[in-house]
Amino acid sequence: MLATAPFSTIFLTLSGLLTAILAKSIAEGVAGNNSHALAAHSGVANGYLIYTVWVMGPDMKINRVIVDPADGHVLLNVPISMQHKWKR
Repeated sequence: MLATAPFSTIFLTLSGLLTAILAKSIAEGVAGNNSHALAAHSGVANGYLIYTVWVMGPDMKINRVIVDPADGHVLLNVPISMQHKWKR
């Protein structure tokens, strides 16, 4: 399993923010081995930039992972229910 918080600080860009690709890598590490990022986007929450990544784990369950681009810490990691996935 990947070390997320200390290891991710190595990958900070010159501007001090993580790229979306690195945020996906951090999210995949949190979800477990053989997990894959399905989608990711940047957004603003409470005035701060965040990356939201949807990750499918090895058990075929989907998690929503929110990563802080300033330091690479995972702010939220919650499973997505079937009702939430198909609700429009």
